[in-house]
Amino acid sequence: GEYPKPSSYPAHLRIRGKVEQRTTSLTQGGLGKVVFGQYLFAPAFLWEDVFSFAVIALHTHCLYGLFTAAFAPDTLMFIALAASLTYAINVGQFILKLRRAQLDYARAAASHQVSA
Repeated sequence: GEYPKPSSYPAHLRIRGKVEQRTTSLTQGGLGKVVFGQYLFAPAFLWEDVFSFAVIALHTHCLYGLFTAAFAPDTLMFIALAASLTYAINVGQFILKLRRAQLDYARAAASHQVSA
């Protein structure tokens, strides 16, 4: 079948997610500097940062393909799906890390109450 041309995709679908992801990455880097003393690749968030860079690279590649029409529609769709899957994995990493921190905090608070 016929695929829509990349330029016919709604602009908000092309750009909104990419801008949001880059903003999130910049915020993460700033917070990492405050908490861990380094912007990126602190041991506590190594794999989250690795996946964040993969997300940025794939989304940048996707934007390049959208704006230049350098890829066939099937290839562009594959890149977009890979970027979305990588982003979903990255979000899952942060959700799991947040949940683990909540449980650790609850355990520490409970042990502090018992010993007091």
